[in-house]
Amino acid sequence: MNKNEITFAFKKVVAENNSPPLLWRGGWGVRLILFFLCFPQILVAQITLQLYFQPSQNFSYQTQFPDSLSCERYLQNFLQNLQRKGYWYAQISQKTYQNKSLTAYIQIGEPIVWQKLHHGNVENDFLEKIRLSNLQNQNFDYAEVQKIMQKILTNAENKGYPFAQVRLDSLQIIGNKISATLQMQKGFFVTWDTLHLKGNLKIKRKFLEKYLQIQKNEPYNHQKLQKAERLLKNLGFVLIYKPTEVVFENQQARAVFYLNQGQSNAIDGILGFMPNELAPQQLLLTGQAQIRLRNLFNSAKSLELEFQQTKPRHQILNVFYKHPVLFGSRLQGEFDFKLLREDTNFINIYRNIRLAYSLNEKSFVKFFGGWQTSQTGFTPKPNGVLPPTQETRYNFYGLGYEWNSTDNLFLPKNGLQLIIQSQTGNKKIIPIPFLPDTLYEGIQFNSLQTAVEMQIHYYKMFSRRSGIYGRLAGAKLFNPNLVQNELYRLGGLLNLRGFNQNFFFASSYLLGTAEYRFFWEEEAYFFFFYDQAFLQTQILRTRNQEIPFGIGAGISFRTKGGIFNLTYALGKSQTQNLSVAKSKVHFGFTSRF
Repeated sequence: MNKNEITFAFKKVVAENNSPPLLWRGGWGVRLILFFLCFPQILVAQITLQLYFQPSQNFSYQTQFPDSLSCERYLQNFLQNLQRKGYWYAQISQKTYQNKSLTAYIQIGEPIVWQKLHHGNVENDFLEKIRLSNLQNQNFDYAEVQKIMQKILTNAENKGYPFAQVRLDSLQIIGNKISATLQMQKGFFVTWDTLHLKGNLKIKRKFLEKYLQIQKNEPYNHQKLQKAERLLKNLGFVLIYKPTEVVFENQQARAVFYLNQGQSNAIDGILGFMPNELAPQQLLLTGQAQIRLRNLFNSAKSLELEFQQTKPRHQILNVFYKHPVLFGSRLQGEFDFKLLREDTNFINIYRNIRLAYSLNEKSFVKFFGGWQTSQTGFTPKPNGVLPPTQETRYNFYGLGYEWNSTDNLFLPKNGLQLIIQSQTGNKKIIPIPFLPDTLYEGIQFNSLQTAVEMQIHYYKMFSRRSGIYGRLAGAKLFNPNLVQNELYRLGGLLNLRGFNQNFFFASSYLLGTAEYRFFWEEEAYFFFFYDQAFLQTQILRTRNQEIPFGIGAGISFRTKGGIFNLTYALGKSQTQNLSVAKSKVHFGFTSRF
């Protein structure tokens, strides 16, 4: 055996007799695993804080800290917070470190409490929604005093005094009770000057002053100025290209608005293809056209016209007119006209006049009244069964509420919209001639009919590109003698996708929508949706219910000429299978000007 062989044999024996632990033999992979398993132990707090209060009190506080420095800082801040909340004499009487634990004894002393806060020279108008008596016998907390003074200043700047100042005066401490007096310097009384508009927006200044409630020689109100931007966005045709400015001069405030004209007028067109029920081997071309005109006569009036033909001998005509600042008040007038022709079965004509009162920049309460007539277009043959469609007259009145916090009128990405309304009135059924009276036995020709409707729309962006849209809508008709031609209509692009327009009749329904949207540009996105409905149908003496749903996807994007959208949907119900042969394809184009 040569020298090299002896050396190799010796190393081999040593390695076998002095081998490392089993876990260590695994190489660097095992070592890394062990490191990361032990790593969280390094991050566990190293210092524990234990506080004892004299006299005993139950205060919540943090107990674990990564090091002594952060623990000491927290302890000092905690002591300062106690002093700000009325424990002026709180102090640390003893502090000890032992085994990575800090124990501190705090003498909190007797708290300073309010005996009384006097309003001093502050007028009652500036103490609106403020009750100074609530402070009595409460711990002195300067943060609460600051809130009260800020409320007084807010009330003052909304009543013509934007430069008011408030301070505490005449502080007295007797024992552990404190009293003080509020002193106010109102400053100059300021009124509004004429609104000043910059930009290319064409709108009547007189209308804008009444709409924003910022009129010359009225007291300055900062709250109205804060609401102005939201109110302007609600008009739908205003672009604010620079923040509003206020110039104070000669005890007057001049609001300067930087406004441009937006592309608010629109012409919409939708084309659709669906199987032709009259010719199974052919596709039926359907369509919808809509015109929306805003800021008519430069006074924010709007007019909307819509016409649909979704199947042979089926037409819909809708007309909507809105008149804001009616008679120079906070009222908004609305008129709604709808016509529905369903083949030769019936024609419905609906008229509604509404008065909407603005509660604030986000909400309206609406009072309305109207009448609806339904006329049958055929003469049924007596066959011993009462036809489901009947001629009716319905006069109604109602109340509604609308709240909208969405960030955009045309394409919301964040926010919530809520619409609730209820109506009631007298309905009259007019018997069809040539039918025997025996068919109408048990039918009330005159009865009370009530309707309740609700819509919730929710928009949320989780990132710059991804977001969701959710909808929950429902309605119910209350009447013992409902006929088919007065029921709600569902199906189509606007509610239950995957079905023909107005495919379903329902006396009550609940509709939910979940939609995911992926934006690759500001106004361009893909979407995937699921519509689920629960329908109940009550027609005279018959009742039925079903649970249809629709699924699909689509795309919407802006071009130079307008906004193009495409939707592909499949639907399933009791009478329609989930089949590509029954799928619906909708093309839409909106041109804004």
